[in-house]
Amino acid sequence: MAQQLKLLIKAKRNLVDADFFLTDKGEPTDANVGDFIGIKVTAIDKLDAKYLSYWFLNVFNNNVWKQNIGNRRLAPEDILNIEIEDR
Repeated sequence: MAQQLKLLIKAKRNLVDADFFLTDKGEPTDANVGDFIGIKVTAIDKLDAKYLSYWFLNVFNNNVWKQNIGNRRLAPEDILNIEIEDR
């Protein structure tokens, strides 16, 4: 059954307790530089933060963000509205 990522994480700019951050173009990083989007896994029984960071790296490397959002700045809503399969 599909569910939105917002049920499993918090995502907002400059999130102090984030597990990792996404740049404006969607590349994961451990450093909060500027106005990056912080990602905090809240459902730790269902999702691992390191795996999610790796997943976002794969999304970035395959230009998925560029195909979906073009040249605009990545927004927290873009992340929170992603649908994932519950397995």
